[in-house]
Amino acid sequence: LRPGVASKVVQVNLKTLGISDFGKHAQYGHGHPVKEAPLELFFNHQPMTLARYPNQGFMKIGKVIDPGSVPRTGDYNERGAVFTYTDPRHKAWAGLKDIWFQGTFNSGFADDMIPVATIDTSQNQVKLAASHLYGVASGKDFQQYFAQNILSELDTAGEWYLDRATGILYLFPPDKLQTATVHISLLEDPIVCLEGVSHLVFRDVTVEVGRGIGIYMERGAHNLIAGCTVRNVGTNGIFMGQGAQQTFPHLTIDDYEGVPISRKIGNLQGHIYKYSTWERQAGTHHGIQSCDVYNTGSGGIYLSGGSKRKLIPGHNVVENCKVHDYNRRNKFLWAGINIDGCGNRIAHCEIYNSDWQGIFVYGNEHVFEYNHIHHVTLNSDDTSPWYIGRNPSSRGNIVRYNYFHDCGSANRMNMGIYCDDSSTGVTVEGNVFVNMQTSHGVLFSNTGWDLTMKNNIIVNPMTYTAEISAHYYTWAAVHAVPMFGEKGLLRKRLLQEVNILEPPYSTRYPELKDYLNPIIEGKEWEGMRSKRNLVADNVIVGSKEKPVHLLGGQYAVCEE
Repeated sequence: LRPGVASKVVQVNLKTLGISDFGKHAQYGHGHPVKEAPLELFFNHQPMTLARYPNQGFMKIGKVIDPGSVPRTGDYNERGAVFTYTDPRHKAWAGLKDIWFQGTFNSGFADDMIPVATIDTSQNQVKLAASHLYGVASGKDFQQYFAQNILSELDTAGEWYLDRATGILYLFPPDKLQTATVHISLLEDPIVCLEGVSHLVFRDVTVEVGRGIGIYMERGAHNLIAGCTVRNVGTNGIFMGQGAQQTFPHLTIDDYEGVPISRKIGNLQGHIYKYSTWERQAGTHHGIQSCDVYNTGSGGIYLSGGSKRKLIPGHNVVENCKVHDYNRRNKFLWAGINIDGCGNRIAHCEIYNSDWQGIFVYGNEHVFEYNHIHHVTLNSDDTSPWYIGRNPSSRGNIVRYNYFHDCGSANRMNMGIYCDDSSTGVTVEGNVFVNMQTSHGVLFSNTGWDLTMKNNIIVNPMTYTAEISAHYYTWAAVHAVPMFGEKGLLRKRLLQEVNILEPPYSTRYPELKDYLNPIIEGKEWEGMRSKRNLVADNVIVGSKEKPVHLLGGQYAVCEE
């Protein structure tokens, strides 16, 4: 420990207390399965910080000598990157074991926690022990990381460290220890499980201090979780429906294989990306009402239910909940509230205090209304408070009467309502947006169809109210054939996972029938061009830009 710190640090030998299951550190982040946390420490109901450097903020990645393997493109040799470090503090860590770097190592939306193999002080270089999904890069503001799990960096109130060999836990208490409540997490299973249960009311209970899920729900009908506090858990606070166990042996996206699993999250995101109509056995008519969910590791609440394939609503709802500080571990894709399936509702909720997303959407005909979303996407890139993307069949989602404010960052690529790659059928109506630091618009679309933005109030937008991009003709032109072609992802989603030419899709969404029609056989399809997007009757105050910005000329169509 550093001079002057040792006298302020207290310690306890957990082994003498009969505690020897400390869990283990494991790589987690974008593309990886969600893993239960190892032992964590909580002081007066607040999570303590595993000893890290710097105490606040990040270090920039220096010159990249070797980006490592790139699993995103099918390179599975698991070679860790080599790069120069920019902070001389690395020299103090040479030779130490079990050091981990956490940050965004290439794209500003792709978080990762990666073990360090070696630190070479003669060359000022770091070699990582594992690959990052996109390979490591440098030079951009968001390509950064911090170091953690280093005893010598335990130098600030609220930091802690566990010597796994001896079992000694070290803590720099943030307040008087004599009157404090101190917890450590031990349980990896969900603290509460509701499986196959119906008509149960679980009310006014505090669920806390676990390594995994707080409350897990599967199957059943008409259950209500009301007035509960769920906090200080290692993964998700309240999780509805099954997770997935990955069986493919490498970090991957396109080559993912796996099977559904109960009571664990696993690689849910990989499974639902590949099988977008997966029915996660969430049950129907469940309510999560008036709950506080915070200090969670991997998102706040995950809402599911209904059938995307058959367009049968789940009628599950999250209402009047407060969700904040929900990305202690996993970040991208793990929002304050995630939602999938069909016909569910998020209403009257407050979501705040995250560098990442507020609401992340899969599925159809969900309603998002009367929510208060603020101070999210504060330190990430290509992210948004509300997100949907890459599946034109996910239609009928309504965003209305919500209050969004103080989201985003002027230094990053942020959007407000983000209708990403090929999104269709989203209505944004009657919302209030104030002080949105969104460089790409309060509404942003990458080649959307049937997007409607009307009767909203937008105050002091950073740039445009709406930005409509025909990205298959600009930066994403190289992806058009892989997305739309005979083996393309969008063709699979529109004709195999569902069938837009047959009921219920052909009758519910007749606007999609021409989506895959060729304009130039094998090269260009109708879905590559934006259609029937409407921005109308909005009140815009304090804007320095025109209301709508079109990227891609005649192919970025919007009615004003």
